[in-house]
Amino acid sequence: MHDEALKCEELSFKELNNYPTREKAYSDLLIGEIDLFIDKKPLIDRRYQCHKIQTDDLVFLRSKQFHGDIIESEPKNIIKLKWLDDYSDKFTSNPGTNEYLIDSLISFYDIIENSKYTGIVSEQTASTLSHEVYSFSGVIGKMDLYLIVANRNVVNKPVLKEIIKKIQESKLTLR
Repeated sequence: MHDEALKCEELSFKELNNYPTREKAYSDLLIGEIDLFIDKKPLIDRRYQCHKIQTDDLVFLRSKQFHGDIIESEPKNIIKLKWLDDYSDKFTSNPGTNEYLIDSLISFYDIIENSKYTGIVSEQTASTLSHEVYSFSGVIGKMDLYLIVANRNVVNKPVLKEIIKKIQESKLTLR
């Protein structure tokens, strides 16, 4: 998240690309182990607040070194970032597909840059990557992101109220 006014506030962040399960994340929210959780699925539960942050357009990302500028609509070698325990929630695998699951964001980009694997990233992220190194497809789908906080944390940490307000006013950017 990026917001100059919020940088000085104290929050409990655990930057985990692959939290073991949603239930573990929700439990950690309730006990105050973490203050907020960003997920691709909304949560409807009276103990939590769930706010849609944004909708991202998704594109294929490939190495120009191995593929040039042309991207097929159904690549055969896909690398995916793991998200909790639902690996096939957004993109189901086909029997003829060579898929590779990874939970390291740095390795994700290294593998794409140095191999024939194709990744899936947000269009916003793609726009920040080198167009000399990577080629990008048109939009292939969308993904929603949600902020989830425990009600008790909103009461105890005023900065969470400010974050929620900024989300509702579309003044908060995820990068």
